[in-house]
Amino acid sequence: MAELHVVSALIERRSEVSGQIAELERQITRHQADLVHIDAVLRMYGKDDPEAIRAKDVSRRSDWFRPGECRNLIYDVLRDAEGPVLTRVIAERVMVAKGIDQSDARVVEQIKRSVLGALKRMDGLERVPIDGAMSWLLDPKPDAKVRSI
Repeated sequence: MAELHVVSALIERRSEVSGQIAELERQITRHQADLVHIDAVLRMYGKDDPEAIRAKDVSRRSDWFRPGECRNLIYDVLRDAEGPVLTRVIAERVMVAKGIDQSDARVVEQIKRSVLGALKRMDGLERVPIDGAMSWLLDPKPDAKVRSI
């Protein structure tokens, strides 16, 4: 017979996930109703095809960085670099600057993903492939838009 504590834990977890799904479905229903009302008002003001309006990407908040902090740390790393810097090295230097312990492989992977996502969204950078890996360099063009806070 199955272990009672295992079955009990699985029942509890299933109950939690089921509740989360039900809440998300309620939120979807509310948001869909809001969207119907917004579309109706847009039509009243002459916008004939509100469905053609592109959906905005919802960015997820990072547990590790305040808004714009990761980007600013990346710019700091690239400003100090002599040449192109590998994504992995940028992530390591950002973790050192933030004082993040690099012994947990899961945390390191999360930070690398955050850094890579920020790099892809940033202006004023040049991608430089090196031996099959991607490295980054501040764009040397004088008209490059480098945002900083």
